[in-house]
Amino acid sequence: MDSSGRRDSDRASNRLVRSPWLIMAAGLTATAIAFALAPRIHPDVAHTGEIVALTGIIVSLLCALVTRLLVPSSASRDDSRRRLHHDELTDLPNHTGLDVLLEEALAHTRRNRKVLGVLYCDLDRFRIINESIGREAGDLLIKEAAKRFRSGIRGSDTVSRVAGDEFVVLSGDLDNPGTLPQIARQILQEFAAPVALDSGDVLITPSIGIAHTHPETPTEGRLLLAEARAAMERARENRIGFAVFDDEQRSEARTLVDTGERLRGAIEDHDLHVFYQPIIDVEHHSLSAIEALVRWNRPGRGWVAPEGFLDAAAGAGLMASLGEMVLKEAIAQTLIWSSTYWPDLDIATTVNISERQLMDSTFADQIEELLSGIGLDPRRLTLEISEDVVVSQLDRSLDLFRRLRASGIRLAIDDFGTGQTSLSWIERLDMIDYLKIDQTFVNGLTTSSVNLAIVEAIVSMARAVDMEVIAEGVETVEQYHLLRGLGITRMQGYLFEAPMRAVDFEARMEQEVLSSV
Repeated sequence: MDSSGRRDSDRASNRLVRSPWLIMAAGLTATAIAFALAPRIHPDVAHTGEIVALTGIIVSLLCALVTRLLVPSSASRDDSRRRLHHDELTDLPNHTGLDVLLEEALAHTRRNRKVLGVLYCDLDRFRIINESIGREAGDLLIKEAAKRFRSGIRGSDTVSRVAGDEFVVLSGDLDNPGTLPQIARQILQEFAAPVALDSGDVLITPSIGIAHTHPETPTEGRLLLAEARAAMERARENRIGFAVFDDEQRSEARTLVDTGERLRGAIEDHDLHVFYQPIIDVEHHSLSAIEALVRWNRPGRGWVAPEGFLDAAAGAGLMASLGEMVLKEAIAQTLIWSSTYWPDLDIATTVNISERQLMDSTFADQIEELLSGIGLDPRRLTLEISEDVVVSQLDRSLDLFRRLRASGIRLAIDDFGTGQTSLSWIERLDMIDYLKIDQTFVNGLTTSSVNLAIVEAIVSMARAVDMEVIAEGVETVEQYHLLRGLGITRMQGYLFEAPMRAVDFEARMEQEVLSSV
């Protein structure tokens, strides 16, 4: 809907908001007329007139009350719209708000044959800094960054916060793109001075990627964002402050956007499916748990694993809807299997949770509503969060983790060992049940003494805080024996079973082939 359409809708809604009093006034007027005319029409209807009057008054009051309750006021609608489109911490437009601003800016640019610039900005080393200074200081740092972005741009430009430490600047009404590097330099200048916190001065610097429209070539908003993000990645890798998107990166960006759009259609057309891989208790030669893994049945390419489309999903803003789809299907399937195959066994299904889902303030409510709605015991569900997400959102997520664990849901840290491994923050995660060793370490067990030492250290760390270790990506008997030697009793990988569709998983259970090595 365009802006004029929204204004017409708002005016109509405002009239409707005022209408309860009009409805009541009209009803009372009609009732008074009916009461006055009833005896004149026929003497026998005098009492009927009183009944009509009383009924009219009651109906008028009820109509006014119901209309007032059901129709939101303009103020409440504006407040809801603002919460939907703005980041709570910085009050900047969020990812949803950026989508609206970008489409409006592109339309204005096309009409006036101007240039629109997009600057995608990421704060360098923010996650490491955030871990060391704590949540409150990290929030202050983000607020200060938002303030400096505002100071570094022109008055007509806008800045949005689209993720934890990612910001996007829209710079429109340009005659040529030559102004954009100047804006980038001004932003970098704003970050030259350290931020003063109670714990000491902290220096943060952004990496900036620049992309822009061409007056002669129509550009889609998602493609423009993908181009700016690709340039930002190059600026960060080369530590050069900012980089401008060029033709060498165009093919990669277009592929990412195309994949994102196809993925959006795949979600709508139900071409994404949940596969299931068993986690084996090798000590007791039994099924310990199941991991739900999404696969895309992409036309012409067959089944595509998440590594082939998660970046595109993140760029297209699809991580939350993708995660919700997997979660709903996995919960429904777990209810069937737990009641049919293992009603008396302690077996749960593990589902991966994205950073975007964790940042949703209603996430815990959504989980609890899903479980209660379908009637699944919360102990049958394990939520798996990657280590880098846990580290970046640690202070913000501790209360969430405690609430989920208190409800009976189990928690696991995935890809452990690939991020900022630290006993100091592991000790704070007393509600976590499992650490999952990343398969890159498992793959290197037989060829690298360093990998073996890392896995041994992880096992020792987990035991110190009473967490159980799961090794994933186990593919060879040699890896199996090395892991067993380290005391790891829960494993998953192609050595045992490949991920499979629900119907195939059921067939395997019925054939009782989930056996030991």
